[in-house]
Amino acid sequence: MDLVEFIGVIKRWKWMVLAVIVVVVAYVIFSSARSQSSYEAHTTLVAGLSQITSSDSQGVNIAASGQGISATFVQLVTADPVMQKALQDTKLNWSTTRLRSEVSASNTQDTPVLSITVTDTDPGRARLLANSVSNAFVEYISDVSKTSFQNAQNEMTSQLQDVEKQISQQNSSAHVDTSTVKALQDRRDAITKDYEDLISMAANASDVRVTSSADDYQRVGMANAEKIAIALGIGLIGGIVLAFISESVRKSL
Repeated sequence: MDLVEFIGVIKRWKWMVLAVIVVVVAYVIFSSARSQSSYEAHTTLVAGLSQITSSDSQGVNIAASGQGISATFVQLVTADPVMQKALQDTKLNWSTTRLRSEVSASNTQDTPVLSITVTDTDPGRARLLANSVSNAFVEYISDVSKTSFQNAQNEMTSQLQDVEKQISQQNSSAHVDTSTVKALQDRRDAITKDYEDLISMAANASDVRVTSSADDYQRVGMANAEKIAIALGIGLIGGIVLAFISESVRKSL
């Protein structure tokens, strides 16, 4: 088929081609009008040098370091206490499940950077929630870190007291086992060193801070103009195919 014949078929069935284009474009416009647009707002946080690995009340590890943060640390972004605090601050009458469905968190491997994203049908609310969730998360980690530090401190103190008691018992016994005493003293020194390290890192235990607030938002998905442009292309191709099918049927009759 040459170009002249091709154009002739299109002209002969131009109303069918136009009808297909109109139907496809109308469907896209109607679907877009019924569906709500979604918007994303992002915040960025940086975790400090915390190395306290005790678990919080939910049994999750909160370890973080300057090199990277754990997967469970990322999961804590959507923990119930964080969601509840964010809803309390924003005064939204939502369930934590609904808010959790709009929140996601991610971390680039081996980095202390944490990204929080909120996707909502209202751009202003997306920004508000992103900032509220980030602030609630920082507060939550601070509280958990302090509790974990206190638990670790109490555990070390108890261990140190126990070792000191054993050393005292060995020294007061009639037959002193010098090797046992030496082992206990080494153990005491090791616990003391760990305790000193714990104290020195306490200042960084809750060092999670927001470095980039959600000052802007972006639309998710294609704009209506892009959808209509694609619909025009699909409608044109579909109309041409249908035109040649109709032309083939016409010639066979």
